[in-house]
Amino acid sequence: MMKKVLLVLLVAIMLASPGISSAQQSPGDFIDTRDHWAEQAIEAVSNLGFMNGTGTTDQGLCVFSPEGTVSRAQLATVLQHTFQLDYGQLEFIKQPLASDYYSDVDNEAWYANGLVMCAINNIFATSGDFSPDRSVSRMEIARAVYRSFNAKGISVPMIMIMPIYEDTTSLSQEDTNAVTFVSNTGIMKGNHSYFRPESNITRAELATILMGCINLREVNEASIIISNNNVKTESPTMSVDLHIPVISGLADDRIQSKINAQWEKHALDLEKELAAEIDSYVKYNEQNDFPIRPYQLVTRYQECYQNDNLLSLYVDYYQYTGGAHGMTNRQPYNIDLHSGKELAIKDLFQADYDYQSIINKEIRAQIALNPGNYFTDNMGFNGITESQSYYIQNGVLVVYFSQYEIAPYAAGIPEFKIPLSNFQDGIRPDLLQ
Repeated sequence: MMKKVLLVLLVAIMLASPGISSAQQSPGDFIDTRDHWAEQAIEAVSNLGFMNGTGTTDQGLCVFSPEGTVSRAQLATVLQHTFQLDYGQLEFIKQPLASDYYSDVDNEAWYANGLVMCAINNIFATSGDFSPDRSVSRMEIARAVYRSFNAKGISVPMIMIMPIYEDTTSLSQEDTNAVTFVSNTGIMKGNHSYFRPESNITRAELATILMGCINLREVNEASIIISNNNVKTESPTMSVDLHIPVISGLADDRIQSKINAQWEKHALDLEKELAAEIDSYVKYNEQNDFPIRPYQLVTRYQECYQNDNLLSLYVDYYQYTGGAHGMTNRQPYNIDLHSGKELAIKDLFQADYDYQSIINKEIRAQIALNPGNYFTDNMGFNGITESQSYYIQNGVLVVYFSQYEIAPYAAGIPEFKIPLSNFQDGIRPDLLQ
C-alpha cells in the first residue's frame, strides 16, 4: 500500500510544482545540500517524491534551496499526501471546492485539491482568507502536524514531559499541546531554550519534519493488524485514558488471544492499582489541608516493526499521583508470533554471540557526545543486562533506559539507536529477515 501511495505522490508533487521540470532533476542530488545538516532527510524526501528541487544553476546543477521558506499552499499539498487525507466517513451532496472554505483561492490552482482535503480534516481554520503564498511559521506547521495525526486517528505515544521553552508560555492550550506533541515525539525540536514559534519554517526543516512523520507512521506491511481499544473514564479524583493495542490476523487464535489478554491486563491492572490508592490519598490530603490533584493514567502504544515472525512495539504507561510531575514507564513487547513468547534482547542473536560488547561500545560512544546529559560513576551507564529494554524500528535496534535510570528526569527516556547492520551475522535469520 505504501509503495502505491509513494508512486502516486511522486506524480502529484511534480505536477504540483509549476516551473520545475522533472527532466532537470535527479532526486536527492542537489549542489546546495552537500554536507548540509539536513542532507539525509532532503535526499530521502526527494527520492520519495515529497519535495522537489527549486531549479538549476547556470551550469545545470540542481538546487534545493534548503534555507528557503515554505508557502501555505505547498504545506497543504504535502500534508495531504503525507497523511493520505481524504473524505473519511463524510458524504457531500456536491463535491466540495476550495472556494467553499476560503475566499482567496482559485479552484483550478495546483494546490486546490490538497487544500480541500486539509479543510475537510480541520488541518487549517476554514474561515476568511487562506493566504496561499504566505510563508509558514514553525508554530503553524507544529499545529498542522498535530491536527493531521489527530484527524487520521493515529495513536502516537510520547513521554508525558512538558518541554521547557522560554518563548511558548503565552500559547493557547491547543498550540501548547501541539508543541508538546512535536517536541516529545522528536518531529520538531527547539534550539536550546527556544522553540521559535513565529520563525518561518525552512525547506530543510520541512524535510526533516516530513521524515519524522513518516517514521512515526511507518509499519512494515504484514498480514496482522494492530487496532486500538480506547478505555476512557473521568471522575473528580482520577482521569483515565487508555489506548490498548489489539492484534488481529494471526493464524493461531490461541496465541492471538493470549497476546491481547496480556496487553489488556497490564493496562487495567494499573488502573485498579491507582484506583485502590486514590481514597487514602484524598483522605490524607483533606486531613492535612493539602490540595487534591486528580490522579492521571494515560497509555499510548507505538507499532515499531513487524514481519511474519516478530512483532515489536512498546506502550508508554504514564501516571500522575500528585507531586511535581508524573512518570512514564515504557514497556516493550517484542513477541515471537509463532509462539507468543516475549523475546529478551539475547533472544535476537545467535548462541554465544557477543552482542553485549557491541551494544555497550556504541552506547558509551553516544553518551560521550553529550556526557553532561547523563549520570556518572555507579549512577551512570555500566553496561546492558540480559533484561535490557529494547525495540526494533527502521532497521535499528533501539536500546533505552527508564527515567532516572542513567540520566536526570529532564532527559526523559534515554534511547540509543544501533543499526542492525552492526551485528553482521549475529542476528538470528529466522526472526529478522
